[in-house]
Amino acid sequence: MRLFVAASFAYIGLFVLVQTVRQWRRLGVVPIASLTNRSHLQARKLVEDTVGLGLAFWGAFMALYVYDPAWWRGLPHAWGGRIACDAAAVVCLFASAAMLTAGNLTMGRSWLMGIADQPQPLVSHGIYRHVRHPIYGAMLLYFGSAALLMPNLLTVPAMLLAMYAITVEAALEEDYWCQHEPVAYPALMARTGKFFPRVWYLGIQLGAPPPDPGQGVRGRSP
Repeated sequence: MRLFVAASFAYIGLFVLVQTVRQWRRLGVVPIASLTNRSHLQARKLVEDTVGLGLAFWGAFMALYVYDPAWWRGLPHAWGGRIACDAAAVVCLFASAAMLTAGNLTMGRSWLMGIADQPQPLVSHGIYRHVRHPIYGAMLLYFGSAALLMPNLLTVPAMLLAMYAITVEAALEEDYWCQHEPVAYPALMARTGKFFPRVWYLGIQLGAPPPDPGQGVRGRSP
């Protein structure tokens, strides 16, 4: 079980890391510059650095999960129900890997995490017909599964911090796209979910904003 989980985490984590480094090299991005450059665009990259820090935490925690030293096992757990948590984590890992792979196949060379310094084409086909941020959705599932597998007082805060940074980065990107694609992007927002596909159940649209009296349904996802 531990080796299977470790292999799944390795696939997802290394996949994101390799693709992101390739993107940085292609675009000439130097992430550490965001720590010294205070321009508006570079300040936004601070969030991306936080996501990268979350991946670094992931590597350390994964090593501890596989090795499982005595002091690690002795840390207080944030919640119980280990079997149920493990099962939920495996489901999240499979879903994360599927979304990540689908997003990568759709994006191709347009793969991008963060806001580029130069204009990029808006991708609205493939999985992006249903989800605006499938890569970030996959990462939310990814970090969530880590918290489920290792629910101690070190991993849970670190994973929650990384998940919060992802939601902030997605909001910044949506503001960027609304400015650069003022017609196409709001239309995309009106028909897609933010991190996960919208689900219709008993006439209720999950993942959609509440109706606005007199104006119907808004075009933004929560």
